[in-house]
Amino acid sequence: MKSINTRIVRALFAILVLVIPFTYSAQKSKKEDKKKEDKIEIQTKNLGSGAILENGNLRGYYVFQAVDKVYGKQQNYQIELYDENFTALNTLKYKAGIDIKIFSAAYSSEELCFMFLNMETRSFDYKVYNIEGKLISEYSSQLSKKDFKRYMKYVTAERLVSVEGGGFLSTSTVTEKRKISFKVSKFVKGQKKPIEYVFPADKKFNLPSILGVVDSTIVLSVRTSKSQLGPAKYYLLGLDQQSMKSKFSLNSDQDGENLFVPYSMADNPNFNTIKISGVFFKPSGNTNKHSKGLAMWELDSKGTLLKERYNAWDKDFDKALPFKNNGKAKKIGFLKVHEVFSTSEGKTYAISEGYRKRFNPWSIYWMINLMPMFMTKFQSTDLVLFQMDDEFSVQKADVFKKQRQNRCAYGFTTSGVHALANKMPYMFSYNYNQLNEEKNGFMFTYINDRFTGFSLRKRKPSFNTVKLENGKFSTDKFLYSGDQVYSRYMPNQFGKIATYDYSSKTKKSEFRIIKVK
Repeated sequence: MKSINTRIVRALFAILVLVIPFTYSAQKSKKEDKKKEDKIEIQTKNLGSGAILENGNLRGYYVFQAVDKVYGKQQNYQIELYDENFTALNTLKYKAGIDIKIFSAAYSSEELCFMFLNMETRSFDYKVYNIEGKLISEYSSQLSKKDFKRYMKYVTAERLVSVEGGGFLSTSTVTEKRKISFKVSKFVKGQKKPIEYVFPADKKFNLPSILGVVDSTIVLSVRTSKSQLGPAKYYLLGLDQQSMKSKFSLNSDQDGENLFVPYSMADNPNFNTIKISGVFFKPSGNTNKHSKGLAMWELDSKGTLLKERYNAWDKDFDKALPFKNNGKAKKIGFLKVHEVFSTSEGKTYAISEGYRKRFNPWSIYWMINLMPMFMTKFQSTDLVLFQMDDEFSVQKADVFKKQRQNRCAYGFTTSGVHALANKMPYMFSYNYNQLNEEKNGFMFTYINDRFTGFSLRKRKPSFNTVKLENGKFSTDKFLYSGDQVYSRYMPNQFGKIATYDYSSKTKKSEFRIIKVK
């Protein structure tokens, strides 16, 4: 009996000795095959999408993707190009670092330019293609380690703009003696280096905003301040489009009757003058307080201030919308002016959004646990559309009700609601505005329920439109897709919107064009 058991044990041991190496080698081969599959597996990762514009006119769309997995510090990318009907036009492919962000795209005189931020090389990169998809020029603007850290900390804005007649404009960050400033670069076909203008730093923070290009003059609004959210002063800067040299520089605190904060450039079809709109404060006022009203400056091409008009909230707007002496409207609160534009009929419109502060009950809980919390929460309210005549006199106001949206966050202990409203546009719902070809009708959009605060009830965000055509208003609403779907709403032909949905689960994308009411 014992000998039989011994034989059985020896037989089993022999079988195990023979089987284990084969099993191990099979598992090893499976792992190797899996590694090979990982190397050749196609992974399409969406990194951004947007509309391609030329002087405000739609030319198409782009989708920026990482198309496959590459080991090391190199990644393959592709840019898919589509026309306004989402018909595929071309695919641009190239290889670059593993951490790249796309900012914007612009079209000008059969050339297409893309602007990127390369996180690895700490540089702003520009690629210019012709209509056949051939790369014709590349530019790069390098940042030092300290400058890059400042850029990432304060997130200064950049923008790519097409220039009529050919070329592109961009603003990027520079640092002068520990002061954050900017430069304006112009990229022109046939030139190896861009033509640049560097703004002489005034305060610690000098942040630009390109208002537009009119009559061969690049007009910028420059915000200068000692701290990121502190009171600011503003310059109205004009650059010659050809030489990129300064044509005029107006100090909005000294050259006008009141402290003027320029927001946008109103359309002026005759190009006789340059009309700049914005809000105003008292002379030497504090821009971290509420504004006194809406203002319009009119300049000639040399920067001479020809006319200035100031509409006060509590006086000139009182018939259109009741205001208190402190510039606060009943049930709406203070107003943040997003955009001012004019139509071919000679009327001027201002799109604004209400905001106010509300007590944050959750701050008590966090205070007990020794965690500082913003005692009041930022709340955006309704949208208000003001209409003015060709003399900038207020005619009427239309109020569009929307869901109150609350925003409170750790760290906002020293910043008031006015400072947040002036510096952080994502606190609001407004998205973009679009005029029709005749410029006698327009459509503006906003995103509702973007923030839920500490509410336990989860609300699905929606994309909303307000259209004025033939003197009548119409509104429409579109719900966003699920949590695992990246959705982007973009302008299309007037009266339509374009949507781009990308599913992180299925790795598939979908384009749609929707006609609004």
